[in-house]
Amino acid sequence: MKQRFLCLAAALLMLLTACNAQDTEPTLQVTLPQSGVVMDFYGCDVTEATTDLWMDTEQTPETAAMYCSDGRPELRLEGVEEDVEVRFAEPYETGMRLYTANYIMPKLDYKMTVEEDGLFIQLKTVYYYLITVTTDSGTDRFVVSTALD
Repeated sequence: MKQRFLCLAAALLMLLTACNAQDTEPTLQVTLPQSGVVMDFYGCDVTEATTDLWMDTEQTPETAAMYCSDGRPELRLEGVEEDVEVRFAEPYETGMRLYTANYIMPKLDYKMTVEEDGLFIQLKTVYYYLITVTTDSGTDRFVVSTALD
């Protein structure tokens, strides 16, 4: 009986380890046009689209890239350690806009980790994230839409 439980525990541990293993190959790789930063998506399939983006409702919207995932992706930004801002965006008319001080904002739940050759971002909340990447070459703004796994 004791051996049966040990075998069951070992099999369960192997299963859990395999489920949590990070994919070694990105599901999508994008070079951001203004900053030149290479961005990799891991953990789920991602499709590319565009959306209108308002930083302020009084301004004319800019067109921004939008990456729609079928889960909660993990992003790796190569060669960047700082100057990355993550904020929530909200659907608005035909595009996205930032939350302002007048709105109750959901808890921003993500983890940003600096690695040797870049920045790693785990998006944990199912929502829309506006990510801004700034380098000496330029600034890129894009939206990542997350979904339930």
